[in-house]
Amino acid sequence: MDQDEKLDLILDRLDMMDTKLDAMDARFDMIDTRMDALDARFDMVDNRLDAVDTKLDATDAMDARFDAVDAGMESINARFGAMEDEFQKFDELEHSVRDIKLTLENETNKNIVRMAESHLDL
Repeated sequence: MDQDEKLDLILDRLDMMDTKLDAMDARFDMIDTRMDALDARFDMVDNRLDAVDTKLDATDAMDARFDAVDAGMESINARFGAMEDEFQKFDELEHSVRDIKLTLENETNKNIVRMAESHLDL
C-alpha cells in the first residue's frame, strides 16, 4: 500500500468521523428542542400552580393541602435538579464534540494536507 492509498484511507476515515459527528450534533439539536418544549410545559405548570396558590390562600383548610402540594413540588424540583445535571452532562458532551470537530477542521485536516504536499515530490 503506497502513501497515496494510505492518505486516501485516512481521509475516508476522517470523512466518516465527520459524518458521525454531524449526526450526533443533529441529535443534540433534537434534544435541545425537546428540552425547550419541556421548559415551556413546566413554565405553564408553574403558572397554574401560582393561580392555585392564590385560590388556596383564601381558606385555612386549604393551607394544609397546599403544604402537601409544596412537598410534592419540592420532590419534583429535586428531580428537575437531577435532570439539569444530566442536561449539563449533555452540554459538556456537546462541547467535547465541537472541540473534536474544531480539532479535525483546524489541525488534523491541515496537517494531512501539509503531509500530502510534502510527499508529492516523492
